Amino acid sequence: MTNDLPATASTPPRTPAEEALPVRQRATAAETRLTPAEWGLLSILTLMQFSVTIDFIIIAPLGPQLMRVFGIDTAQFGWTVAAYAFGAGLSSFSAAFFLDRFDRKRALLVLFTGFTVGTFCCALASGYHAMLAARFMTGVFGGVCGGVVLAIVGDAIPEIRRATAMGTVMSAFALASALGVLQKSDTFWSDFEKSVCYVLV
Repeated sequence: MTNDLPATASTPPRTPAEEALPVRQRATAAETRLTPAEWGLLSILTLMQFSVTIDFIIIAPLGPQLMRVFGIDTAQFGWTVAAYAFGAGLSSFSAAFFLDRFDRKRALLVLFTGFTVGTFCCALASGYHAMLAARFMTGVFGGVCGGVVLAIVGDAIPEIRRATAMGTVMSAFALASALGVLQKSDTFWSDFEKSVCYVLV
């Protein structure tokens, strides 16, 4: 398998010197520009990645409220946060053995549906143990979504445009990390700027 790009009617044949260059250096502007269909796919994948990431990040600033509502201490709240990580780690390890047998689109839809149901269960949790179980369920499904999203990008986007596509999707992680820790206050924009600077640094 070579990295040569197919010649088209609008692309003149390359000289031997141009063929010796890496793909990125001898690519034209048209070849490296994402198509509207690819932008549409990346928009959906980026929103899904953003949703999964912010669901994990947003639990931290909710600590005082959750401890007050459920009547739990700091250690129990720590288990609430860790439940997501335990679920994500367990499902990610297990999925490595069988997930490639299924179509990536269907797998992502099933995983994101389970993640959505788990998030609604968190909102409806009536007690600490229900919240713990809901967070674990959310982690089981949400923990694998990120890997499937990146796999779809690798399958659907040609190598010449894959770096741009990966950067677009992964920008959701930085944005969610900044917005997820914000709290409602009079200093919203100040907090937002500090969060963005923290992520960039």
